[in-house]
Amino acid sequence: MVPMSEIESEAMGSETPSYSSIDYPEKERFDIWREMFGRKIGGFDMEHSDSRPFFNQTRFFSFGVVGMSRHATTAIRFRRTREIIAGEDQDFFGVAICVAGTWEVMQGQRRMILEGRTAGLIDSRKVLEGGLGPDTAEGHQSLLSLRVPREELAKRVPKVERLVMSPFRSQEGLNLLRDYLGMLEREFINQYPNLGELVGDQILDIVALLCNDREAREPSAGGVRAARRAAVIRYLENHFTEPGLTATQIAAELKISRRYLYDLLDTEGESVTQILNRLRLARAGRLLADPRYRHFDIATIAYQSGFSDLSYFYRQFRQRFQETPGAFRVRCVSQGDTENQLSDSERKDISFF
Repeated sequence: MVPMSEIESEAMGSETPSYSSIDYPEKERFDIWREMFGRKIGGFDMEHSDSRPFFNQTRFFSFGVVGMSRHATTAIRFRRTREIIAGEDQDFFGVAICVAGTWEVMQGQRRMILEGRTAGLIDSRKVLEGGLGPDTAEGHQSLLSLRVPREELAKRVPKVERLVMSPFRSQEGLNLLRDYLGMLEREFINQYPNLGELVGDQILDIVALLCNDREAREPSAGGVRAARRAAVIRYLENHFTEPGLTATQIAAELKISRRYLYDLLDTEGESVTQILNRLRLARAGRLLADPRYRHFDIATIAYQSGFSDLSYFYRQFRQRFQETPGAFRVRCVSQGDTENQLSDSERKDISFF
C-alpha cells in the first residue's frame, strides 16, 4: 500500500530499511505485521486472505519529500478508515505501480484495478478499501508505491484530483518511472542523503509526465531527462554482450532519436562506445580472473563479453588494465585466490557500477 507514517520516516537513515514477516513467530506473524506495519507505518487495517501462511517483505526508501516502498506479499485485504485518516497529519497522493499480480482499490463510488506493469493514483485523505493478490497460487503480489506530497504534485499538475482512481495512460511515462526507480534501488541512492532532494524532485517531474496526457503542465526537464538516461543505461547493461550493437539500434529500441541519445549521454561525460567498452571489459576481467573459466580461451571470453574484433579487445584491455589479457589471467588465478590477487582499482574496474 501507499501511505506511510512518521515511524517510517524515523526508520529512514543512510541505510535502506528492509522488513520481512519471516522474522516473527509464525503464530503471531500476521497480528504483529498488521499492527506494526499495516496500521502504524502503512496507515491501513489489514486482513489476510490467502490459504497459505502470511508473508510480506517490504523495503523503504526516502528521496527528499518523496517516500518509496517495494512490497512482496501473499493475498491480503486492506482498509483505510476515517479514524486512521483523522489520526494522521500528512496530505499526499499515493502512486501505486503493480509489478506482478493484481492490486484492486475502491474509493468512494470509484473502483480501480491494476495488473502487472500498470499504475494509478489514490488520495490519502479519502476512505478506501481493496486487496492485493498474486497471479498464481504459488506466487506473490508485488507492488511499488510512492508517497508524493499533494502540494508539490499540484504545482506540476494543477487539476491532479481529476486523475485519482484512473490508471495512467502514458506508457512512456510509466516505463521511465519504473526504470528510474529501479536505477535508484540498484545504486542505493538513499545512502547519499545530500542527493535526496534532487532525486525527489526528479521523481515528481516523472509522475507529472505520467499525468501529462490529460491535465499536467509540461513538466520540468530535469526528472524526465534523468529517467530517460537511466533507461538508456539499463538497456546497455542488459544488451552490452551483443556484438555490433550500435547507437542507431539503441535509439530505435528506446524510441528516441540518435541525436537525443548522444545528448543524454554526453552530459554525463561518456559516449555509447565508452559505456559499452566499460561494461564489456568489466565482464571480460571477471571471466579472466575467475578460475572456473580457465578453460575458456581469450578469444571466447572477448566474444562472450560483446567484442567482435579481437585486436580491438586487446587494445582496449591493455589500456584499461595496463597489461595483456593473458598476463592479467595468469596473475589473478595463479594462486587460486582472485580477491587477493586484485588491487582495489582493479576490483572497481571489473565491477559494473
